[in-house]
Amino acid sequence: MEATASIFFLTTKGRRTKDGLIPVQLKVTHKLVVKGEKTKFIRKYFPIKGKLQDINVPTHVKENDIKGLTSNNPKGKYKDYKTEYNRIESLANDIIKEATKEGKAPFNFDKFQSIWEGELTNWDNFIHAAIEHTLELEKEERYNYASSFMSTIAAVKQYIERKDYKTLKDYFKKHKVHLTCRTKFEDRIPIYKSGKQLYFHDITVKWLQSFDKWLKDQGKSTSTRGIYQRNLRVLFNEGINNHDLNVDYPFKRFKPKSARRRKVALTANEISLIANYETNNSIEALYRDIFMFSFLAQGMNMADLARLRQSNIIGGNIQYVRHKTEEEEDIEETINVPITSQMQRIIDIHGVKSVGVDGHLFPFLNHGMTEKQVYYAIKDLVDDVNKQLANIGKSLGIEQKVTSYAARHSWATIAKRSGKSYEFISESLGHSNLSVTMAYMKSFDQTAQREHAEETENQIYNAG
Repeated sequence: MEATASIFFLTTKGRRTKDGLIPVQLKVTHKLVVKGEKTKFIRKYFPIKGKLQDINVPTHVKENDIKGLTSNNPKGKYKDYKTEYNRIESLANDIIKEATKEGKAPFNFDKFQSIWEGELTNWDNFIHAAIEHTLELEKEERYNYASSFMSTIAAVKQYIERKDYKTLKDYFKKHKVHLTCRTKFEDRIPIYKSGKQLYFHDITVKWLQSFDKWLKDQGKSTSTRGIYQRNLRVLFNEGINNHDLNVDYPFKRFKPKSARRRKVALTANEISLIANYETNNSIEALYRDIFMFSFLAQGMNMADLARLRQSNIIGGNIQYVRHKTEEEEDIEETINVPITSQMQRIIDIHGVKSVGVDGHLFPFLNHGMTEKQVYYAIKDLVDDVNKQLANIGKSLGIEQKVTSYAARHSWATIAKRSGKSYEFISESLGHSNLSVTMAYMKSFDQTAQREHAEETENQIYNAG
């Protein structure tokens, strides 16, 4: 390369501050080769202020700090400082590569300076862009989707810090933040913005492959890895389409992972075992009944169940619009669920008794909650239901993992086995169209095909 950039400490007496501090600047060296003349080295210096992502990293240092910063193995604060200085060097050298088209064009200081002095936006920095996108999703009250990006940011941050910290909790501990699954995203942001950063131009096919391998080594499922990779792709598309991001697009060659839908449907016999499961534990009894209400209510999911109000009961039926689709144009179709005797029993035992107020049917949400509080309350409900169902399933000897989602898939599968049409199932589940139901029931179709093949084989080979 005919030009290189590096961090330089301007120790010249005349360049120091009144307090004797030494400026930290970017030195760009241009190796100028002219045929028939002696090679020249032209050097220019550029300030790094405004390029620092970590506000704790200084632009001026004491003379006795230089030894620690130039050490091959810096310790403590010097390690953090050097990491940030190295990032700036890398950024500058990438600008040189871009400005010279990988050496195919002559280096020009004016061109470099015009790019260098241009302001970095959040959308040059992957971490900053992901944070901005997540906060925007929260403003739109798309908390489930925002939560997915929160998990992606955490995974990426742990990956780029992996050589220094075994887990993300270790990283947060260093910054004196107690990390739990309920640590507010806003409280994490300053920590995410400190330390090592990641830029979109760093994310190549090779980087994505390495990140995927690391995720796999961490025990992440194919589904989870695919979610993270698709979120990365979403941010690339958003940056390129709406934020003038000019980078190579790695997803032309790297395809995010996709997992086949795991079969989660229980048999009618297994559902019966859960329905008749006897327990003296009031918590187990509550979540057993809530699971059964979800099943009997045509596979109503927990988000809709928790939001049910007294006004949803009309003439012996529950009528509601799925929360997942209620804000989507032209899809606001009301689902009608007949209240069976067992459903009424569950309402009588666990329902909220309210007079003159359109209160919630079940005691999982409180009046006046914000949508964000509702989201986390439902998340807690799902966690609680799944925890108790796991214990119940284990006690009953059910091999398959029992979760709240199994109620929905099991209802659909049992309905199909009993001869109900796809149209009936689609309407009962509240699907937007029949093709969604067909895809949803694919695992049932494959199971039915196998059973039919085996039955046919037995009839032929075991006849007589």
